[in-house]
Amino acid sequence: MNDIPLSAALDAVRAAAEADPAMLNYIRAHLRTTGLFDEQPLREVRACPISFDAIEVALFDNWGSATKPKGSKTQKIKANRFGGKVKVWDEGKRINLNEPDFVAFVNFFDAGEVQALVERLANPRKCRTPLTAAYQELLLDVITPLASANDMLVAPLFSKPVGDGTRYHDQQVMMVPKPGMIAKDVQEALLILETGTVLLPPFSSNDASGSALKDNCFAQSRACLSRQFVDWSTGGIQVKLK
Repeated sequence: MNDIPLSAALDAVRAAAEADPAMLNYIRAHLRTTGLFDEQPLREVRACPISFDAIEVALFDNWGSATKPKGSKTQKIKANRFGGKVKVWDEGKRINLNEPDFVAFVNFFDAGEVQALVERLANPRKCRTPLTAAYQELLLDVITPLASANDMLVAPLFSKPVGDGTRYHDQQVMMVPKPGMIAKDVQEALLILETGTVLLPPFSSNDASGSALKDNCFAQSRACLSRQFVDWSTGGIQVKLK
């Protein structure tokens, strides 16, 4: 058998890791156990604050229909039909809508999928920030029964800092009514944070200028608690601290 040059072997491993996030996390976890490298602590990534001046939540339909379309070599189709993006502007600062102070993403799951999701995200080989015991308990014992009883979709919040993978935020979850998502008519959504809960305003199919939303974004919820952007909001917001 011909010997494979080390450089070629490493290139093959790198290509496999880049193509498969689960493989990348497995390689990282295995290398940390070998002792060949000093384990580097994760860079601190702030969680969504409960105190803020403004918040915007956008919802996306990645498929455009109930059936997942086929991807191609040049276009990958996301595994989840519905996703979202959360932007927050800190309390007490002048708001620049182009520069949010916190950004996170969500992928929505049916209540029946949460058990498998928790098992995957609790595995350090598959998740860079494995779910804590408290987070697992929240999702399985509180969120799942609530979502099942009220026909809601569930979405843990995560951020993607440059060069540091996907980072899930401890005990931070969004919930939206499933019928409203399918009908593209979402009247409310719940943001559950470790420090409290936020009942978001109704969602609009228009952006802040009144124009129809573009591409796969079908709804936005916007709220400003200060007087800087009163007309920018889509309705009132309720924030309840723990």
